[in-house]
Amino acid sequence: QLRGEYAGVMLVDDYAHNPAKVQAAVHAARCGWAKRVVAVFQPHRYTRTKFLAEEFARSFEEADILLVTDIYSAGEVPIVGVKAENLVELIRRHGTPAEVYHTPGLHDVGEMLAETCRPGDLVILLGAGDVSSWAPVLGDYLGKPALKKAAI
Repeated sequence: QLRGEYAGVMLVDDYAHNPAKVQAAVHAARCGWAKRVVAVFQPHRYTRTKFLAEEFARSFEEADILLVTDIYSAGEVPIVGVKAENLVELIRRHGTPAEVYHTPGLHDVGEMLAETCRPGDLVILLGAGDVSSWAPVLGDYLGKPALKKAAI
């Protein structure tokens, strides 16, 4: 779902929350537009993150930049040793995308997008948690004057 365009950056939301759907969404973003793809992934559930970590590590290969938030628990009790930082390290060891960052929450994601995005980029929000509700606030970050000045 297209959520808007901010300072030349297209913001899209996709409910993808398992490795196959994430890979398909990132592939569609890559093939659908001639844009740099910045993926924002919110892992959904500790159990899914634990048991599908290897598959997730290969799901983002076509993204240029990946931001991984903390895990959205969906009511699950945290599992010892299962955390977003571990998933980030696994993705980094896989080798693609070249830029992978742990951005724990909404404001961390917003600040990183404001720093890294440039006009012509496509930002895709991925996950079944509350990440889709972040779009309006992320649009504010993307529309910051610093980003607009960079476009001139």
